[in-house]
Amino acid sequence: MTQQDLKDKIKPEQIEKVNNAVKELKESVSSNNIEEIKKKIEGLKNIVGEISTEAYRAAGSQQTASSQNPESANPTSDSANPTSDSANPTSDSTNPSNTPS
Repeated sequence: MTQQDLKDKIKPEQIEKVNNAVKELKESVSSNNIEEIKKKIEGLKNIVGEISTEAYRAAGSQQTASSQNPESANPTSDSANPTSDSANPTSDSTNPSNTPS
């Protein structure tokens, strides 16, 4: 997922946190300090984890809300689920072992 994918679900302060963490990570990479790079990666992972958790919870609440009103959330018609026997023919002509001798 990208920032654009979550743009309407992320708080502005979260975007700022991610951007700052990325900037700090880039600076660490230029310094070639492995321990510093590892710390910055871990910090960025934590921030992204928080955002992911919030996005997941929000999606779960939306799904729960829509499942409480299934008719408006998932409209279906009978034509989408045909129950005709034509899909599974079982006539004797398809099975030669049932022909009279």
